Amino acid sequence: MITMGVDLGGRKAALSLLDDEHHLATHALTVPKTQRHTELSWLCGGIKTYTRLADLIVVEEPVIGRGVQSSLQVAHTFGAVLATIGETHPHTNVVTVSVASWKKAVVGKGNASKEEVRCWLEQAYPAYAVLCGSDQDRIDATCIGLYGVQLHERASQLAEL
Repeated sequence: MITMGVDLGGRKAALSLLDDEHHLATHALTVPKTQRHTELSWLCGGIKTYTRLADLIVVEEPVIGRGVQSSLQVAHTFGAVLATIGETHPHTNVVTVSVASWKKAVVGKGNASKEEVRCWLEQAYPAYAVLCGSDQDRIDATCIGLYGVQLHERASQLAEL
């Protein structure tokens, strides 16, 4: 089972691929500022490359309120990514998750700061943290992927009952 965690921004995406026991890869996509439809098309093209590898894709939901313009850009990216996944991989399981939910489930604190998330990953999964380096978007994508691994494990346990 390969799980992909996706952390989105207005003009960027970070992806992390994990199987049940290993961190396989992490990648960051950033597009240059251009016309919005071109930015979204480029981001989605990059995401298509990786989504074909995943059995479960977990995408972080946009946070509303950082500012109207940035919230709207992240919402555009979120919608475009979901549409791309649905179009290219209609049978792949896709889950969306709020920031507070994955932080609570993975880190143990729904309002964990970026620093707390980074420190948690360094302590709990040091090899994963090394692959992410200092890139907070990759760190978040990895933690979102770990949330997906937890979901899969719980579903498997329930199926055994």
